[in-house]
Amino acid sequence: MPQSWESICNISIARCGISSRIVNLQTDNSKASNLCLASYESCRDAVLEGWDWNFASTRAILTQSSIPPVWGYSHQYILPSNCLVIRDVHPGSSWKVEGRMLLTHFDNTDCSLKARYTASITDPTVIPSLCAKAMAWRIAAEICPSLVNIQNLQASIMKEYMMIIEEAQSANQYSQQDHNMDVPWHNFNGVFRNGVYVGLDMDEGEMNRLMASGDDWVQAGTWEATH
Repeated sequence: MPQSWESICNISIARCGISSRIVNLQTDNSKASNLCLASYESCRDAVLEGWDWNFASTRAILTQSSIPPVWGYSHQYILPSNCLVIRDVHPGSSWKVEGRMLLTHFDNTDCSLKARYTASITDPTVIPSLCAKAMAWRIAAEICPSLVNIQNLQASIMKEYMMIIEEAQSANQYSQQDHNMDVPWHNFNGVFRNGVYVGLDMDEGEMNRLMASGDDWVQAGTWEATH
């Protein structure tokens, strides 16, 4: 079954010790469903805001407002409607966010002001499983005091949530890296001889590029081409 907000919320209520299931958040009228409906969006956005998630990262050209800030900055730009947190601004310039505006001295007369930001995600099918699990635990921590009377349950869920979010962040960190420049050493047609790398099908320009990149396996010896 495709991931849905109902399936995420069902994990939440199960963690609270409730065996019933939510079929439709909008139409079910159970206590668990009503609590989840009231809480899941704020819990979802809290998880998204807390980290620079790759799956929620979006890029946009910002629209400059015709009304400048009253003081302190020269210009202001309108944030996208789904923007939760601005992560990067290009070209680089001093800036800050106030309300739904990004304030800066940058004027877009010559080039546009671009931003990368974390967006509010409404489609649950694009959320990685670890992040979805973190959201489920965050919702569970939010609703459990009103749903069940179990001492210290909220604290236990939050402790588990912190471990899950750490795992999700670790996976996200790897996915953010630019892997296009990673060149596995075993892809090169060459050998080491007495601690010296002897390239067979590699020209000097390519070898110099690798030397400049700082690859330890290349710099272990002096390159001798068999040209």
